[in-house]
Amino acid sequence: MKEYVTSNISLRLLNQNRILNLLYNEGSLTQSEIKKKSSLSGPTVNSALQLYKEAGIFICGEALASSGGRKPMLLEFNYDYRYAIGLEIRKHHVDISIINLKGSCLAFKSIRKVFAMTDDYLREVNGLVKELVKENGIAEERLLGIAMAFPGEISLSGDEITRATVLNIHNVPLSSFREAFDYPLLIEYGPNAAGFGAVFRDKSIDDAVYVVITDNGIAGSVVIDKKIYRGRTGKAGAFGHIALDPNGRICDCGRRGCWSACCALNVLTNNDEIKLKDFFAKVDEGDSEAKGLLDKYLHDLSSGLIDVRLAYDTDIIIGGKIAPYLCDYLDTIKEYVFSYPVLKDDEFEIALDMSSSSPMSLGAALMLVDDFLKRN
Repeated sequence: MKEYVTSNISLRLLNQNRILNLLYNEGSLTQSEIKKKSSLSGPTVNSALQLYKEAGIFICGEALASSGGRKPMLLEFNYDYRYAIGLEIRKHHVDISIINLKGSCLAFKSIRKVFAMTDDYLREVNGLVKELVKENGIAEERLLGIAMAFPGEISLSGDEITRATVLNIHNVPLSSFREAFDYPLLIEYGPNAAGFGAVFRDKSIDDAVYVVITDNGIAGSVVIDKKIYRGRTGKAGAFGHIALDPNGRICDCGRRGCWSACCALNVLTNNDEIKLKDFFAKVDEGDSEAKGLLDKYLHDLSSGLIDVRLAYDTDIIIGGKIAPYLCDYLDTIKEYVFSYPVLKDDEFEIALDMSSSSPMSLGAALMLVDDFLKRN
């Protein structure tokens, strides 16, 4: 009897969650449409709808025209029922995003703040988050918490940062981070967060490789069936260390010619001596040196994309602050990639992620939204 009761409760919760996710994805439906699309019985649907309406997750919308009898009422998902905070930690900056359950950004702030592995630094960042929450009049009880996109590898056990080369830290327990914040804290490797967010937002994509191009290199993530693939040790997505040129620039890993070294943004900006927008302005003006540098850069970028496609056999999304500048060159990139004989007849997408000025903080926040949708 106990086993039957447990399974009965589990089935009810599963059906409720099915209805929650259906209305989340559709936005608004009538009760009869929910019954039809969910293929669940009337009493099951009625019970779940009552529960979610009482909680405030579903709200009543407009009454529709009736073909006879009572007018059908639209039920709408209340995307402002809860909010999530995405926090991206970088070497010299902190990005904070506050989103609703739909992923719409309600507030964003980028603050120059040099990283330090100290309690004072973490407490100051906590204060910046709370300040942005207060400025936007968001009630703390409506917050799901903070999801931090961190530039370092997280252990599979989820209890420490094993390595963050750019910040020069190793084997730091995550408890030291969580203790410094006043809201529940989730910590994820930044590129994983960005990749997850890009796939979560696009209902047509289940699998993709996400390539993040940063000032200092290339990082990435692999998303399979809308879940982050971590591999056996958590290093899945470290394809920035594909070797392109054994005589090329020295990579942070110590080897020469890694894809990361060949296609870091500082290749184009000469180690930040010029801004990215100024470089592309020179290209637009016809500067021969800039055009030659960009052509080699696009060729090297495409070479790495070929290897990524061959390794993972899925769509590719390119993110980072260079993404908007690549719009005019995406066809060139595709031409390079699809000219490779093995990929000539393949059908897959190479897309640019331009959804946010901070895709890592946005993606991290969406991880909290995903968790909410699975738990309720």
